Amino acid sequence: MSASVAGQRARSQLRFLVQAVDRFERFHAHDFVRQIRDFDAFFTGDDVVGLLWGVLHRRLSVDVGEWHAAAQRAGRPGALPADPVECLGFRFATLRLVRREKLDLRYYVSNLYPGDHLNERLMHWKREVVHPLAADLRTLVALLLPRLEGVEWVDLAGLYAEVLDGPFRALAFGPRAWTDADDEALPASVPGGEAAVPAPWEALVDRIESVLREAPLPARRRADLLLDAEALRLELRRKTRRLGRIRSRLAELAPHAAEPCDALARDLEARP
Repeated sequence: MSASVAGQRARSQLRFLVQAVDRFERFHAHDFVRQIRDFDAFFTGDDVVGLLWGVLHRRLSVDVGEWHAAAQRAGRPGALPADPVECLGFRFATLRLVRREKLDLRYYVSNLYPGDHLNERLMHWKREVVHPLAADLRTLVALLLPRLEGVEWVDLAGLYAEVLDGPFRALAFGPRAWTDADDEALPASVPGGEAAVPAPWEALVDRIESVLREAPLPARRRADLLLDAEALRLELRRKTRRLGRIRSRLAELAPHAAEPCDALARDLEARP
């Protein structure tokens, strides 16, 4: 499916998606029905974000309704899809079941998750579905926006598929459940996250991106490297930095932006 969308519109709506995720992720037992309904309506009805759901829906290899029916029969949830792109689609499809009243979430969490009250049980479910979904959507938007910079029109469905099958896979949350360690690793941009990125690092990533834009590179290679630079920025924003991933991204970028990459590597090693 090809869908040409104005670049400015795509950038605006993807930024709004992150705001919608921030609001949606906070829901509790008293408002989960309304919050899921409103988020699903935006995600599937918007001309930009709706194309993403179309791409994700085609990746599903399991019947999401039957999966949840089997979980209720077994008294415990089964394994989520191992493929990170399909898992993202599965989690959103689960919300769609709730919105369409094909899954009674109150009954589901009350029977499958521990807790003394509905809100506690719901929080266990959110750790399996909602928080990983939110993390993946933030990551995906962060990877998409550099590709849309200065673009007037874009085949957005094609771009979604390209990024999902490319750099997203290395950063995706995957099928596991959210943990306390993930709370500690929240990027600074997430509400509640601690702003932990030294200003010189942000400036050096800006410099890396600037050098890449000016380098004599094929357009496709430049776009891929700019995605790597944005992924590097995301890694640096985590409270708990994964140094192996950061060094790997610097090694990929260094042949094309040696000076700022070397400076960032030195400063990274010098800080606690």
